Amino acid sequence: MKIIALETSTQPGSIAAVEDGRVAFDRSLPTSEQTAESFAVAWQEMLRTLEWKPNSIDGIAVCEGPGSFTGLRIGITAAKTFHYVTNAAVLAPSTMSVLAHQAALTEPGQSVWCVLDAQRGEVFAAKYTMIDSRELYESIATKIFSPADFVRAVEADDIVTGTGLRRIDQTLLNPNAICPESAWTPTAATLALCGTQMLQRGHIADAWRLVPQYYRKSAAEEKLVNTKNAGR
Repeated sequence: MKIIALETSTQPGSIAAVEDGRVAFDRSLPTSEQTAESFAVAWQEMLRTLEWKPNSIDGIAVCEGPGSFTGLRIGITAAKTFHYVTNAAVLAPSTMSVLAHQAALTEPGQSVWCVLDAQRGEVFAAKYTMIDSRELYESIATKIFSPADFVRAVEADDIVTGTGLRRIDQTLLNPNAICPESAWTPTAATLALCGTQMLQRGHIADAWRLVPQYYRKSAAEEKLVNTKNAGR
C-alpha cells in the first residue's frame, strides 16, 4: 500500500511517502519559499526518488484542520486535484489526531492534549485517549480556549503537546507531562502513517465535499460581521 502525505496546516510544512507502513520518503519544505511554490518541486522529487507512478499510489493524506487558513486550502486543493487525476483515496485526519499520534502514548487510558495557536491570544485544543496500542479516540473535540481556561482543563496526568504551548505559561503545567518540542509540529511522515490506518479501516473522505475545518472565522470575516452588526 502506497500513501503520500502533504502536511500544510503549519509552516513551512512537509511531504512524505509510506509504503506498507514504512516511511520511504520524508522532507521538510523550505522555509525560504511559500508552501504553494515549494511543495510541487518536493512532490516531483519524491516521485522521482521512489520511482512511483502517480497511478500506483493508493491514497493521499492531508490534514483537514485546524491550522493555517492558506496552508489548509493548499493541501486540500492538492489532494482533490490528485484524486481527480489518479482516483487515489483522499484521507483527511484532524491536525490534532496527527499530533496525538506523534505523542507516542504507551499505556491504554493515557490521554494527551493537542494544542495549536488560534491567534488573537487563544489556542485550539483537543484531547485524545489511548484505547489500545493501535487506537486513539477523541475524548474532547477541538475547540477554542483562552490560555488560562486551557491550563484549568488539563488534568495532572494528561500529556500536552503542540506549538500552541508557546502561548501557554508552561510553568503552570507538569513539566514531566510536556512532550519534547521536536514533537510539537505535525509531520507529513506521521500524517502518512495515519492515512495508512484510515485507508485500512475504510475511513476515506468524500473528495468533492471535503473542505478545510478552520474552527473559527478569519479576521476579515469577523470584521465584516462586526461591521454589519454595527450598522443595524
